[in-house]
Amino acid sequence: MWLASTFVGNGHLIKHKFTCIGVELECVQEYTYLGIVITASGSFSAAKKTLTEKGLKSYFKLTRTLGFHYGHIDVGLHVFDHTVKPILLYGSEVWGGCGFFRPKIKRNTVNYKIEKNFAELPQERVNLKICKFLLGLPQCASSDSVRGELGRFPLYIDIVCNVLKYWVRLEKLQADHFLKEVFECNKLLSEYSWSGSIKFLLDELKLSSFWSNKPTNNYVVNRARKSLITRFENMWYENLHNDVRKDKLQKNKLRTYRKFKLSFEYEDYLSKIKNIDARLQLTRFRTSCHRLHIETGRTTKGYTPVSERVCNLCNTGAIEDEEHFLLQCSTYNDLRNVLMSNITDIFPGATDLSQGELFGWLMASKNDKAINSTAVYVQKAMSLRHNIIAPELM
Repeated sequence: MWLASTFVGNGHLIKHKFTCIGVELECVQEYTYLGIVITASGSFSAAKKTLTEKGLKSYFKLTRTLGFHYGHIDVGLHVFDHTVKPILLYGSEVWGGCGFFRPKIKRNTVNYKIEKNFAELPQERVNLKICKFLLGLPQCASSDSVRGELGRFPLYIDIVCNVLKYWVRLEKLQADHFLKEVFECNKLLSEYSWSGSIKFLLDELKLSSFWSNKPTNNYVVNRARKSLITRFENMWYENLHNDVRKDKLQKNKLRTYRKFKLSFEYEDYLSKIKNIDARLQLTRFRTSCHRLHIETGRTTKGYTPVSERVCNLCNTGAIEDEEHFLLQCSTYNDLRNVLMSNITDIFPGATDLSQGELFGWLMASKNDKAINSTAVYVQKAMSLRHNIIAPELM
């Protein structure tokens, strides 16, 4: 028979001894019950941390066992969704409504209050870490670009829906059911209780009517999911176009990405390009995780102004950004001629486009030949650039 350990609410071990069926109960700061770590403070932080560690460990153990890596994005996402995400979100119908909606985030003064409450969720860090791993991007890569490339929504949407599903279940229970009685008592507690979080979620999602009109099915959950998805897509789009920075000299890292990324969806090139290195180079190029001066100038000592991040290869004084690299720099003329020959076969009017229009077309194209030709160009041009610059740094 398993015997529960005991502790007090303030976290201090009690001095009294308790026994059950003649067996003394052990006093501890925390214990695990049904896979969830329960602590003396009542916080679920330890439980979320433990689930996060288990999820991350299981994912990378699977990658070693199955032998897939960033060349198998679709397989990696499938494995994550069906084996890792259930571990990360285990018990989220309970802990998902506890400990997030606190006074530290004033409910009436900020936008996207639900999203901000879940911003530091450890499970979400694992989600992003794995997405960056699959794309072959460094961990410092912009989270907005990573989500945009994969069309992946954050885990808090699933968590909120799990919480609401459990709430619907509780509301449907008979009045004399033990869980129903506990739930009714919980409603009498403060607005920061589990039931208070439900009301807050419904208010935020403009679904308040369901609080008084008890739900009998998951219609409210479906409405909530659609609302959360729309809110996230709007927030993502705003982030791409937000140029406000604490350091006024800094610019939005994704100011090039937003020129061609017009919708939140999985990018076809991730599946269509079979040359893994070419796909990696294109992904890094699109998300500004490259070594062009427009990006390396961000991290130089003393910070290099954008106007001074010039190309050292063609000596034209032009800023070495993505458009210059792809369409202007004379160093890559031979490679560019091959690229444009392939592009004009597909789209004869390409030569009539302005540089900005052509850049956007190449980056957003869904055509197999255009996608692969652009990726090969980026791969070979980056290699050529490295071979020219590397000896100079030695």
